[in-house]
Amino acid sequence: MRIWNLSVWLTIAWASAYAQTHPPIQLTAVPGADAAGRSAAVVSNTGSMTVTAFAYSNWGITKGAAPKSAPISILDAAWEPFLSPILPGQQVTMPFNLAQDPARPAPAAIAAIFADGSSWGDPNWVQRMVQQRKYLLHRLTESLEDLQYAQTQGTDRETLVLQLQTNLSAA
Repeated sequence: MRIWNLSVWLTIAWASAYAQTHPPIQLTAVPGADAAGRSAAVVSNTGSMTVTAFAYSNWGITKGAAPKSAPISILDAAWEPFLSPILPGQQVTMPFNLAQDPARPAPAAIAAIFADGSSWGDPNWVQRMVQQRKYLLHRLTESLEDLQYAQTQGTDRETLVLQLQTNLSAA
């Protein structure tokens, strides 16, 4: 019985370590993907959960680098009009360039947020993505409050649009 318990524990520990060292998102550059010859990226969800947001480095990342200094981008289905959540096993071609210089490290995912709210990867970048979502929620809430107030006041469309633009640009 002890051997069984030990083997179960080791399997769980190995699976956790494997999941943390192998990103659930793979990025591949596709040169000349469209008629104009521009490159694109194929994003593959190799994990077992739906990915709703991810951060990636176009030139690799040095472990422990400060988020402000690394060439990293974030894509989030919560606000990107061209991005839907990426299902397990799904591949999506996206219209953005990835480094194709063999002298540079390959593009790499460094953090992801899943549909169930869990996350993977660099905790600083996970936190940054969460903070962006909180900010988006805050701005949406403010805009909805402005719309509700304008409705109660009978504000005309032009005035409302100007007020929303002013409030959003003040952010």
